[in-house]
This record gives sequence, C-alpha cells and structure tokens, in this order.
Amino acid sequence: MSPTDSVVQHCSKVQNIAKQLTDLGEPVSDLTVMAKILASLTTKFSTLQTAWDNVDPERQTIDNLQERLIREESRLDASGDKANALTVTKESGVQDELKKKGQ
Repeated sequence: MSPTDSVVQHCSKVQNIAKQLTDLGEPVSDLTVMAKILASLTTKFSTLQTAWDNVDPERQTIDNLQERLIREESRLDASGDKANALTVTKESGVQDELKKKGQ
C-alpha cells in the first residue's frame, strides 16, 4: 500500500490486478485477494489485521473487509487529528509563556 493511498484506493488496485489476471485466464480467488490486501497494508492497520483473523470465516468477504478498513482508517485519521491539535495547543501555550517572560 502506498502511504498516500486511501484504503479504498488500495483495495481497488488489488481488485483490478485480480480482474486483469482473471481476464488473462488466471482466476484469483476472493480469499487470495483479501490476503493480498491485508498483507500489503501499512503497519498502522496491524490491529485490524489481527482482529480480522478472529472474524467468522463466513463473514470474511471482500466487502466486509473493505468496510472495516474504511472505518479503521476514519478512526485512525480522527485520532491523529486530535493528537495534532493537542501538539499545536501545547506548543502555542509554551510560546505564549516565553513571550510573556520576554524570552
């Protein structure tokens, strides 16, 4: 997965490659597609990868995987935004204190 890709883009790329292989006479199973998607995710999705192993095999579908990846990406982005906001607030507060002290 490219660091700039969203999970939707990543899943689409893997599915497009699988379709191209199928069109060339080399069918690719959904299980293989899901394994490739999971194996090529960035490390920030390691928790989801572990959780996916515990999902009932009947519920392990490409659509379900993509849905879970989108939710996880949104959750990670939201927590990253909060962390960035806290960093900016802390740095701004320190700079304000230094200005008050004339430094």
